[in-house]
Amino acid sequence: MHDSGYARWPGYVVGLGVVMAAALPAFRPAQLDAFPLSTYPMFARKIDKPRLSFVERVDDKQHAHRLDPGLVAGDEVMQSYRTVKRAVRQGPEAAKELCRSIARRVAKREKKEVRLRIVRARFDPVAYFVSNAEPDEREVIASCTSGRSK
Repeated sequence: MHDSGYARWPGYVVGLGVVMAAALPAFRPAQLDAFPLSTYPMFARKIDKPRLSFVERVDDKQHAHRLDPGLVAGDEVMQSYRTVKRAVRQGPEAAKELCRSIARRVAKREKKEVRLRIVRARFDPVAYFVSNAEPDEREVIASCTSGRSK
């Protein structure tokens, strides 16, 4: 029996489709990274100056210090980060409510008044980790004192 190339074309189409699907993420912006075909953008591409949201405590001398993630939403850094990011994305009221909730918890634990701010900032990651540089841009999203809105 003579085998013609016509019987193989569905296999070629499927194979070509798989190769194209695997290569497609390399041509999309790094911010659109998604499962199951990840480009691992944190390693594959430079994402210039990411914007991050975090909680900071303001001391009596008006100096700001980032709050430990365990005081924000748990011991997992990413859990705390996602909690703050979600509140900021939901708007000023959600951010204020998160700020008040954290402030009440910290004040109860320490038995004294605390002042907090939720901040969104743009960082140069290399400068931050090499020389502990300050953010390029800062925006205070919410502030509170021991659970009372300011």
